[in-house]
Amino acid sequence: MDKKEEGLIIDPNKPKKPKRVLSGMKNKQDRETVGKIITDLKAQYDEKDFADVSEIGKHGTKGLMELIWEHVLQKKDELQCVFFVMLTKKRDPVSGAHRTFLTTHIACPTPHFFQSMWRFNPKTDELQYLWSLPGPQRAVDMYNERAYVPMEEWEMMGYVIKFLDGDLDKLVVHLNHPSRPEPQDIIVK
Repeated sequence: MDKKEEGLIIDPNKPKKPKRVLSGMKNKQDRETVGKIITDLKAQYDEKDFADVSEIGKHGTKGLMELIWEHVLQKKDELQCVFFVMLTKKRDPVSGAHRTFLTTHIACPTPHFFQSMWRFNPKTDELQYLWSLPGPQRAVDMYNERAYVPMEEWEMMGYVIKFLDGDLDKLVVHLNHPSRPEPQDIIVK
């Protein structure tokens, strides 16, 4: 078989394809730099357009609780029984970022890391906070270094201790009992 037949030899009479321009511009001088774009965008805002960090935090928390209540009220009409709302944080395998998920359960799920749990009673319209757990490393650090945990994290440390000691699992077993006792009756005993 001849190389010409295989198409491996380039014919000098055949016209060449034009070069592909990726940016749509012929040279770099016509493009704006990232720094210039950022500076132009910053110039559009003045001092009153910026928020304080604490203000942003308040609105972020407020948005989360509003989202939870919206979810609860939607499920209340749908389920018409006592149910549990679980907020979990999972790592997206592609981007590596943590994403938050809100799910509803008829039975109380087993406690695990990166989780917060609420119980909703439709008869009283009461949404009761049950627990929150941090990631595995933080939980172990809190458990082992209890004396050094800041005061504002003591409530979470209490949940971590109950989780690692198995008390949260016992609470879940009692909550999933058909009679559904009130959580404070179980915890006080």
